[in-house]
Order: sequence, then C-alpha cells, then structure tokens
Amino acid sequence: FEGMGKRLLPQRTTIVLTSDRDYQANGALVMHDREEILAYVKQQEHPVFLTGGAGVFEAMIDDCDQLYRTVIAAEFNGDVYFPEIDWTQWKLDHVIDGIVDEKNHYPHQFEFYRRK
Repeated sequence: FEGMGKRLLPQRTTIVLTSDRDYQANGALVMHDREEILAYVKQQEHPVFLTGGAGVFEAMIDDCDQLYRTVIAAEFNGDVYFPEIDWTQWKLDHVIDGIVDEKNHYPHQFEFYRRK
C-alpha cells in the first residue's frame, strides 16, 4: 500500500494488513492479522482481491483459490520477491497478452490460475 503511494485501487475495497495498531489509511480498511481478514472475506458477496508485499502473500496464499499474476518480459533489480509457489496446486485457466504502449513499455501477459 505504501509502495503504491497509498493509492486506493478504483472500484475496490482496499484492506491494509499491518501489525501497527495505530496505523491509519484514509479510505481503506486497516486489519492486523490473517484471521481478521478471513472473517471480513466470509461476509462479502463479491470476490476480494489481495495485493501487497511478500509478507502479505506468504500469510494469505493458502487461503486463496485464485491467483492473478502479471508476468513482464524484462529483468528488474529488487529487494522483495513473490514467495515460492507450489505450482502443482494451481491450474492455469487462461492468459491475456498485455498491450505495449506509452504507459506499459515492456511486453507482458496476465495469467489467471485456479487452485486444483
């Protein structure tokens, strides 16, 4: 959330997972553990999308039944990476090729997986 400039995603509820009990995020829900998020998700009629850093994915991946992954055909330096996934638990449902334009400079594709 902070890495995105605290920007809310359009037409979605944003949940920020943090251990900081005093953290406030204008326009977003702030939750402090996995159980709190799961309780919220169970009350929702629409799918809930999870974004975040490696810690968020590691904490929640076992509770997800769909995985949307953007694959960019380029190499970048970074200090945080997506955690290792047991791909035998996932089936690739479909792929959409992204469009390279002035906003998206690199070839990319969107992969949609479902848990087996």
